[in-house]
Amino acid sequence: MPRSSTCKSRSAGLIVAAAALLALSLGSCGQTGPGPNAVRGPVRFYREFVIVEVAEGRTSVEGRYYFRNASDDSVEASMSYPFPVDAHHSPPTNIELFRVEGDTLWPMGFRQRQDHIIWRMRMTPRGEQQALVRYSQRTPRGRAKYIVTTTRLWDEPIELAEFEFRVPVTLRGVQTSFEPETVATRNDTVFYRVSWTGFMPDQDLEVRWE
Repeated sequence: MPRSSTCKSRSAGLIVAAAALLALSLGSCGQTGPGPNAVRGPVRFYREFVIVEVAEGRTSVEGRYYFRNASDDSVEASMSYPFPVDAHHSPPTNIELFRVEGDTLWPMGFRQRQDHIIWRMRMTPRGEQQALVRYSQRTPRGRAKYIVTTTRLWDEPIELAEFEFRVPVTLRGVQTSFEPETVATRNDTVFYRVSWTGFMPDQDLEVRWE
């Protein structure tokens, strides 16, 4: 889930917003850490739809993220997208980033760090934009995590957050950190689906298995 630090066009003023994205310093933007004194910027992160596909030893993620410029100015936002990297999750590979326009995916450039990527997003006055992120990572210890707690850094809830976890029927002892709204089995895969409105979570989403 992304985070951002946002500058108005042709302005050195700093505005911070953040979700799974970090507040960063890029271009004319200075750096400000998220906290009680952070200023909420014009970019709103208002919706996401995420698919997490678990396999034996590897997890793949595809997330679609919706942003809105709430101001009458063009803005440029520095976005940071974090990955879980720990004893259970190796640094991600096969990372792809796209700008979504209708049915077309436009590849976007980004800078990669061990546990996050960074990109810049330009938005027209009152405009909206969608970004799609794909990646996979080794998860050899029976746990797959998707980071959502950074939503709190945006300083307001996400209007709609939808998640689908796909787990092979062959995995045993599957447990989720959330209460699924629906659980369905199709062919050799179990689908766990959950959604929230006014999403402001206090824990990340996890699936564990033996």
